[in-house]
Amino acid sequence: MIPKLIRETIENFEYQDISDWLKDLLFFFYNPFSILKKFQNSNKQFPQLVFYSVLTIVILAMSFKGFQVSNIESYQILLSISIYCIPFTILNYLSIRIFLKINFWIILKSVLLFLLISSIFSFITLSLFITNENYVFLFINICINVLLLIYLLIIFPIQFTNKMSNKILCTLTNLFFFNVLCILLIFVIRTDQHSNIKSVDPIYNEHQISVANIKSFDGEPYSITKVFYPNGQNFYKTFAYKRNDSIFRNDGKMLIYFKKLFHDNTVEISKSAVSLNFKRNKNSLKLLGEYFNNLETMFNYDYDEKLLISKTVFVNSNKDVLHYEKEFRIDKNIIKPYSQFMEASQQIYEGNQFANKPFVIISFLLIPASYFFEIIDYQETNVLFQL
Repeated sequence: MIPKLIRETIENFEYQDISDWLKDLLFFFYNPFSILKKFQNSNKQFPQLVFYSVLTIVILAMSFKGFQVSNIESYQILLSISIYCIPFTILNYLSIRIFLKINFWIILKSVLLFLLISSIFSFITLSLFITNENYVFLFINICINVLLLIYLLIIFPIQFTNKMSNKILCTLTNLFFFNVLCILLIFVIRTDQHSNIKSVDPIYNEHQISVANIKSFDGEPYSITKVFYPNGQNFYKTFAYKRNDSIFRNDGKMLIYFKKLFHDNTVEISKSAVSLNFKRNKNSLKLLGEYFNNLETMFNYDYDEKLLISKTVFVNSNKDVLHYEKEFRIDKNIIKPYSQFMEASQQIYEGNQFANKPFVIISFLLIPASYFFEIIDYQETNVLFQL
């Protein structure tokens, strides 16, 4: 037995509806007022929401096929969108209900429409970003999400009242409830030890994870000292690095420590490289791997005399040479991959900062919440909200 709602949807369906819904989709951000009004007056609201849901699944399947950004399935994405619409539905319902009577389900369906349409564009731009790794697409993606938030908080509630005073009061009330919600959210997140807020940038997130277990030292490799004996035996005695204008020399156990550090990092980078999705991160981690591999193998070959910094000869009382030590400057070619890695990492960071600029608007909307945290001197609230 087919449910009545589904049966009526199938019976009343027309191919012309798809054309109309696609036009609504294309002109949504240009004129959301007319699209929302048209939807609310339509007797095919459910089929339209189903169509946008199916379209979202198709775009997800086509855009991220074979790309393991996450293990979330399409139905889980739709479920999260549905859950995501609940707080905005409640916010708008409370704000509008103060001034006029309105059906909760009208608000719910309208908010869901906004979320589904924006999600379609959001997934398309995110797919373009993931495919091309061009931060312009992520910037557009975030602009869409920020624009959606503005629609839901400011534009959406004023559609249900005619008086200008009520429009202003509805918007202010909505913003007030939104700030209260974010304040509660911050308290929950900051007190939950298992919560982990990440950037909306998958490249940046992957980059941070890929280097999380890499251990380094605060300085630039400077020199390596080798001991030579008359019988032909030789070994490396000291590894030195430079920090600011100071030279730190390490021998004995510390030399063993650094050799192990270089080896462990090389192994860790090889493991991390296997699971990387993005070319930017593959290239940058490859450079970091070359750097630590160079440091690990620099104890295995002879240095050119052109790199000689100093030579110290040790003699006995008869002035017979016991051994001598040569300190060589570490070849710049050994260090070069690290500077290239840092440059690549900086490009990722700058791209992330550029793409996140639209979040400034959200910070502006959350000025009351920020002021509240300043009053109570609550720390670590630099990121109040991210879509």
